[in-house]
Amino acid sequence: MKLIIAGGGTGGHLYPGIAVAERLKDKVPLLFLVSERGIEREVLSKLGYDFVEQKVSVFAGEKMFGKVKALSKLVKQSHAVSGYIKKGDKVLVLGGFAGAPAAMAGILKRNEVYIHESNSVMGTLNRWLASQAAKVFTAYSKTLHAPARSICVGNPVRSSFFGIEANTERGKNILVIGGSNGARIINQTVVKAAKTLLEDGYSITHQTGKTLEDETRALYKAELKQEYENLRVLPFIDDMAQELKWADMVAARAGSGMLFEAMAAKRPGIYIPFAAAAQNHQFHNAKYMVDSGFGRLITEDRLSAAALIKEIDKMYIELTTYGLNFAHLKIEDAAAKMIKLMGLDN
Repeated sequence: MKLIIAGGGTGGHLYPGIAVAERLKDKVPLLFLVSERGIEREVLSKLGYDFVEQKVSVFAGEKMFGKVKALSKLVKQSHAVSGYIKKGDKVLVLGGFAGAPAAMAGILKRNEVYIHESNSVMGTLNRWLASQAAKVFTAYSKTLHAPARSICVGNPVRSSFFGIEANTERGKNILVIGGSNGARIINQTVVKAAKTLLEDGYSITHQTGKTLEDETRALYKAELKQEYENLRVLPFIDDMAQELKWADMVAARAGSGMLFEAMAAKRPGIYIPFAAAAQNHQFHNAKYMVDSGFGRLITEDRLSAAALIKEIDKMYIELTTYGLNFAHLKIEDAAAKMIKLMGLDN
């Protein structure tokens, strides 16, 4: 018996699977079924996991022709991956279009299929699959559209994020993350805010996304006119736990993976939800952080350099309060919970 971990396209649909895998490595055979379009090849190759890339297309948000094309690819890919799923294997679907073929193949072959919904609004694919799944896991206790039988476990986070202490002192280190692929609107806004922040004593580490690195570096060069020692610009961050340990605060998209990593590392964030996210789930993710006392929120329509600077200054003043909020937070090990509930803890 092996565990098939299916999903990808973004870090938010990959890293929770890695969090589960690292606890099972050398105990259970593992195989990732992932997208050919995301960061999976580079990340999984470095970590030494077996994986198969799939030719699949995004379904949500596409027009009719795009949906038909995506469904056609899904049927073909489900047939293609069925050979990797043997009798007795278990399938863990982590969301994203790359999880669909394994889910369908597993259901048709009557394997145990498990679903994990990382966002605060259950995606269309997971809603379709939920009735056929052995168990449905959610990251949030009040996930919209989740079936009544769902089990809230949290979002799996890699073990390196645990053990970082909450910071109750003020500091001016800002970690900027626009998601694994970057976010142009966040990059542009941070560049415009950078001179004021840097000259006010803040230090910035800015993950731009690989495809947006050159563009963002050019913007910095035009805007700043000089180099600043307290600015680091990176295309991608491999060791996110180490960067969160360095940071006093985060300015980021509101993908669930980023939020739960920040919570595990006990770092507050200013969250800028992707306005076009399916069913506006990033807004609901960010709202959860605000309501829990772990962050602030700026919607894209309110985002500007002045607004970002204002929110960063407010967060700096209130860092002690955020640190105390995190100090009282009990971090659950979602990956360990899921492994037990899937019967893989023997």
